[in-house]
Amino acid sequence: MQDPFGNYVVQYVLELGHVEATATIMRQLYGQYPELAQQKFSSNVVEKCLKLGGPGLAECRERVIRELMVSPLLPRLLQVGLVQPLSVLTYAWCP
Repeated sequence: MQDPFGNYVVQYVLELGHVEATATIMRQLYGQYPELAQQKFSSNVVEKCLKLGGPGLAECRERVIRELMVSPLLPRLLQVGLVQPLSVLTYAWCP
């Protein structure tokens, strides 16, 4: 998701609100969230995934949150200014 236009396509699909399509995208990105969060374009997708709600996505979102929180990259994410998505992460963890 380094391509700026690809980033917008993925965000658009996430915003459509189709739970199954959204969950599929989120699952496809498992294991990559900390790395994606560091990149200019893909960090927008990570932020969208953290903001998504709904009963059908709770498990996916919690897994994304756990992946970011246990990542050895977390200090770097804080240093590079991933403050807004991390605040969203905190909000998402404690609804």
